[in-house]
Amino acid sequence: MKFLKWIGVDFDKTLVDEEGQPYPKMVELVNHLLNEGKDVKIFTARAKDDYNLDEIKDFCKEHFGMVLPITNEKDPGMEVLYDDRAIQVKDGEPMLQGIGQLGGALKERVVGPKSIGKSRFGQAISKLRDKSNGKNGKKRRNFLSEQIEAYER
Repeated sequence: MKFLKWIGVDFDKTLVDEEGQPYPKMVELVNHLLNEGKDVKIFTARAKDDYNLDEIKDFCKEHFGMVLPITNEKDPGMEVLYDDRAIQVKDGEPMLQGIGQLGGALKERVVGPKSIGKSRFGQAISKLRDKSNGKNGKKRRNFLSEQIEAYER
């Protein structure tokens, strides 16, 4: 079975804050992805019980000009997930992008340039690019570069 490629974006605390106000950089990123022809889905636990989906649909209409598909299920077509709770894991290891402390053990966390400074952000991105070798490595590096450009605008 062939799965179509798509990008997942969580809603609560990723696209909107606790009061339901949009995070402008994330709205800009989703619009950029849509303009690039990417398939974007809202990936939220709310979809499990159809909990308050009208709020998400209204948000999508207002900020993206259309209602995006809403799901809570992954499939092999999902290329990327933007989520406030996610830490990327590859081959059983958390990806090194920034360093934080959790439960006494060293954990790796995804951070942006505002929280660690542009030079450390650049170092983290370089490490990511170096790790993007192997199967589909060039695609991953290109996708990563697109995301960085969108974020830095």
